[in-house]
Amino acid sequence: MKINFTPLLFVLGFITAHSQITTNGQAQMFVSSKTLVYSTGDIAINGDKSKITNRGNIRIKDGTYNNKSTDEDSGILLTYTDEQNYGQLIINSPKKATGKIKMEKVLTGYNKYAYFGSPFSDYKFEDFAKDVTGSVINFVPPCKTSKGKEGVAEPASDYCSKWGQVPIFVWNNEQFRYDPDDGKQTNNVFTPGLFYDIRKSKYSGLDSKVTFTGIPYVADQSTTPIKYPERNFKIAKYDKNKEAVNVYSVKYYTYISDVFVPGIESSFNESTDNSTLNAPNAKFADKTLQLFNPFTSNLDLKTLTNNYTGLVGIGSYGGVTVPAESKKRYSQNVSAVTIAPSGGLVGPVNLSIIPPMTNFFIKAAPNSEGGATTLDLYNSNNQTFETSGYAFPTSNSVITKKLTSTSDNIYQINLRLFNKSKDIFYNETYIASGSEFETAVIHKNEVYSSNSSNERTSIYTLPEAKTGGIDPNLADVKLYINVMNSSSEKIAIPVGIEINKADGSTFVITSELAENGKLLAKGINKFNDSNADFYFHDKKLGKSILIDANFNYEFTQNESTNDRFEIYWGKNKINGGIGEEIINGPDEAVALDGLTIVYKSEDEYKVHFNKNWKKADVKVFSILGQLISSAKNINTEDDYLLPIKNVSSSMFIVKITNEKGDTITKKIIK
Repeated sequence: MKINFTPLLFVLGFITAHSQITTNGQAQMFVSSKTLVYSTGDIAINGDKSKITNRGNIRIKDGTYNNKSTDEDSGILLTYTDEQNYGQLIINSPKKATGKIKMEKVLTGYNKYAYFGSPFSDYKFEDFAKDVTGSVINFVPPCKTSKGKEGVAEPASDYCSKWGQVPIFVWNNEQFRYDPDDGKQTNNVFTPGLFYDIRKSKYSGLDSKVTFTGIPYVADQSTTPIKYPERNFKIAKYDKNKEAVNVYSVKYYTYISDVFVPGIESSFNESTDNSTLNAPNAKFADKTLQLFNPFTSNLDLKTLTNNYTGLVGIGSYGGVTVPAESKKRYSQNVSAVTIAPSGGLVGPVNLSIIPPMTNFFIKAAPNSEGGATTLDLYNSNNQTFETSGYAFPTSNSVITKKLTSTSDNIYQINLRLFNKSKDIFYNETYIASGSEFETAVIHKNEVYSSNSSNERTSIYTLPEAKTGGIDPNLADVKLYINVMNSSSEKIAIPVGIEINKADGSTFVITSELAENGKLLAKGINKFNDSNADFYFHDKKLGKSILIDANFNYEFTQNESTNDRFEIYWGKNKINGGIGEEIINGPDEAVALDGLTIVYKSEDEYKVHFNKNWKKADVKVFSILGQLISSAKNINTEDDYLLPIKNVSSSMFIVKITNEKGDTITKKIIK
């Protein structure tokens, strides 16, 4: 059966054609959001000014797409509103498409570059330039390469003299570098699936929505799987006071990254060499692919990776839309998930669906651990219309995890940092608890927070010491994902806040909860296990609050800090003297400022004072009554560190007196 459209037509819900859909004359067809058009034959555009505006989903099975119109505005238009609302097209057919479609997209990127990947066949550099700027861009020759071996540069003044003029770079997965691309090697054609960096200064208009025009790439046109590359070059100093470089004389440490190895990622610099990068269980940047979704539909990473088999983690560079009222798109450098031993995802669990024209990266486990060896990116089975959780992490259309054991329960919180009115999102951090994780080590399920820096307001966690609090040996490691063993009920996970003073001083932290790889359903605020709880501790104000799905904590902080906030796991198990003062939910959030308490922080003890106290005297005695220390007129606005860390006694009496003579006595057992 053939369906011919000649008038104006709005499609809602579902329409099926068991043969061919054809538009004639100046037919206008509108496919609404959440609507599926399913055709078992071709979709043909025959008339000029004939258009199918698709805000929903169009699937062509067995047939293909033909656009015979000579009018540039005719054909299918895949609209884009935001990262959850956009049109998609899937062609399940061995036949190539003929004729062009239009596809709207806002590209993400960083600083001077935009990320790009083509979902079109034979899409040329000049097509990109015309779509973005309306004119053709003249390309410059690529940089010369060194005559020496990779990582061993030879003195020369002109190796990269034109590096700053190159408009397009393509990521070379085999050599772990960006290659300047002048089109000579590829006949000026973007290869679907490859990761391109576009220099914004060469293309005006890249910061706004662009309508791209091309022939849609049909899956299965390429049957060669992509091999996970092993890093086969050395990163080592090649000369005194100089750093290791690639063949373009670009220093490795300035661009090679691996957030899945946070201990090295945080310190990778000009002095780092191969012995560090190849340390046991590190394999920094090894077996990693950076790619783009090659389709005009969503890409299902769960199907692509065979349920995440043999992987360390997956991620994406770019923006994120958060569930504030405005649902705005905000920049964030990296979102990433890791694969737990039981097979589930740790981190933003909905990242398994990648929208069209969006980048992603995958790191495979070492071969010795049964790591994946190839990736069948172009297989038609990888296409899906499933709603993308990439944009809205609170969406309930999540991918369920594959568990090998039902006993390996994973409980997770996501802490998001906003401004006071919650219309500006800064970034987020994840904490997960499970029996398969370890506490107080850099675990393979932990991820470095490249979104946190001294220049931007952000939230992160830090590696914890065995007794809780900051591990002094890892104080510079900022984590995007932090995991802990579910038996670690008295271990404080430190939370850091970086503050750019231009962003003000009042902020809000909200939460999102996930259990066993699934976000909690709407209306469910706590985990199923009544003993599975996370608590948020504000040491400055003495507040300890149960974190549920409604957690909303407003605070004032003028400067960056990593010593004010911390997270505890386990029912009513907060450390030190605060344990009996747990507040069960934000509605009961009564500050402990009416109390003067002694609490443990890492391997030290501190006094938190009643908010109404102005000054205090603190004396510390041994259990035998010997005076160990005495301090007078202490400023009670800040917590006081008791000087007993290096005292050999195991028991102390602390006598605390305010300016009115009120006295409190506390006992400490180390």
